Amino acid sequence: NTLTHRVPSTIPELLLSAAHQHAGRTAIEENGQTTDYRDLPRLALAVTRSLMAQGINKGDRVAIWAPNGRDWIIAALGIHCAGAVMVPINTRMKGNEAADILHRSGARLLFIQPTFLGVDYLALLAPHRPAGVECLVLLGETCVRSEQDRGWDEFLTLGATVSESRAQARAASLEATDLSDLLFTSGTTGKPKGVMSAHGQNLRAFSEYVKIIGLQAGDRYLVINPFFHAFGYKAGW
Repeated sequence: NTLTHRVPSTIPELLLSAAHQHAGRTAIEENGQTTDYRDLPRLALAVTRSLMAQGINKGDRVAIWAPNGRDWIIAALGIHCAGAVMVPINTRMKGNEAADILHRSGARLLFIQPTFLGVDYLALLAPHRPAGVECLVLLGETCVRSEQDRGWDEFLTLGATVSESRAQARAASLEATDLSDLLFTSGTTGKPKGVMSAHGQNLRAFSEYVKIIGLQAGDRYLVINPFFHAFGYKAGW
């Protein structure tokens, strides 16, 4: 089967290849809940379908402001399969700092965990929310606080209007040179700057990383680095 031998050039292609090659193995374990590799494409494409129903096109920016978690990964893979550019936001940022990144990246939609470590992220963002952010999707929440926004489950129901085959076609249309993410620097000596990365370069870099550290199929990898950093996201999950 060529899927098992050809080196993937995009993250969606890697996702489908891994689902085939590692079916029956656990991809994610969180609080005792396990997710099999074979189920990842279906879960990711459910997010993709809802993003497409929301009008997200290839190249659009979609942000995530949340702590590490299974839904972070599923949302990110869904963004990748939609051909959108993922913009991760540091959970330590204040509302005006997050809003600045949302504005400068041109993010149209934001996946957000409403509270974390006693911080109300919705309240932090509300006074600064850029007009360009059309929708907030609340991870882990079923209810919302405004008409514009949606709970995670409600968001996923939107995808019923978009077939899985359409979502698969969108994912398959990506090329190695298409942008996968826009990560903003820490801004230690000035405003954070958005660093553009493409699917192909990410896969090349981190396939080498895996070889160097000797990570094998079936190993267990505790990812404590935050997903909003390249290490937690690209070298992690």
